[in-house]
Amino acid sequence: MLDSGDCGVGGAGPADGAGPCRGPGGLRHGIAYFEYSAPEGWDPLDEDSYFGFMPALCPSPPCRCGGGKWRHTITLDAIRSERVSMEAPEFARAYGNVPDRSG
Repeated sequence: MLDSGDCGVGGAGPADGAGPCRGPGGLRHGIAYFEYSAPEGWDPLDEDSYFGFMPALCPSPPCRCGGGKWRHTITLDAIRSERVSMEAPEFARAYGNVPDRSG
């Protein structure tokens, strides 16, 4: 918990403006939200669109990205296979993070 003297208005930073608020032990506190979902009106057959919201999708398998420190975890072939095996609303929810509002 931050002491009220540690941060400026609304907890946006130290009162002296010298940097981010810090909690006990100098730890930074906050929230980050990353949205990975298909855009409004997304066409699941548009495979090029997948790269805009599927960060785990490898653009050229076998994955050699990240210099060996990390790699993508899914391929376009795997997503194609899932798309043909699922109902459209289920695929949109699972791969596009689009809620199924059909009922």
